[in-house]
Amino acid sequence: MIIPSTETSIHKEIGCIRQRGQQMKLKNLKAVAQEQSLSIHTLRKFARMGMPHYRVGRKIFLDQEQFETWFAAHFRENADRNEKDLAQIVDEAVAAIIK
Repeated sequence: MIIPSTETSIHKEIGCIRQRGQQMKLKNLKAVAQEQSLSIHTLRKFARMGMPHYRVGRKIFLDQEQFETWFAAHFRENADRNEKDLAQIVDEAVAAIIK
C-alpha cells in the first residue's frame, strides 16, 4: 500500500480520504475516465507523468479537484495558446482565399 502522507487514512468502503483534517471524495480511474471522456490507459499515463493520485495496492484513486487543477495546468493552458494559433491560421487562410 502506497500512501502519499503518513497523516492519511483511507476508507475503501466509502471512497473517502482524510488528509490533514480535510475529507476528500476519491474516485477510481473508471469513474474519472467516463466523466472526462478519457481512457483509463491515458489516466494511468498521467499518473506516471506526475498527476496527483493515491494508490491502495494496485488501485489508483483521484481527487476530482486535484485532477482538474493538474489537468488545467498541463493541458488547457496549451489549448488556449493553440486556439490563438488556430485563429491566426484561419485568418491567413481566409485572406488567401479572398485575394
